[in-house]
Amino acid sequence: MPETKSACWRSKEALMKCIMKTKCFKEKESAGSTKPMEDCLTVQDCFLERKNWIVCKMNSHNPKYRNRGNPYDQVTQDQRKSEERMDRIRAQMAEEAGSGDRTVIDG
Repeated sequence: MPETKSACWRSKEALMKCIMKTKCFKEKESAGSTKPMEDCLTVQDCFLERKNWIVCKMNSHNPKYRNRGNPYDQVTQDQRKSEERMDRIRAQMAEEAGSGDRTVIDG
């Protein structure tokens, strides 16, 4: 079953990675906070990532971006290559699983 991703998963992932690198997150995590990610969401170190994620979420409800794509959810070249590679691997695995069940009987 293919994994489903939200409309702004790239922006959200970039924000989470940025927060995990901050001093606030490391302090809260070492102090045993139950929600270090939420506690450090407003940290200034990740202002652009947070802005991109918020604008992306707002744009996902805008009908004009449904056809053209959300400009705040852009793929970098490396991400595109990685996603294409994973799609090829999934397709190959599905093909192998499907072709393994078929048997040809000559009569």
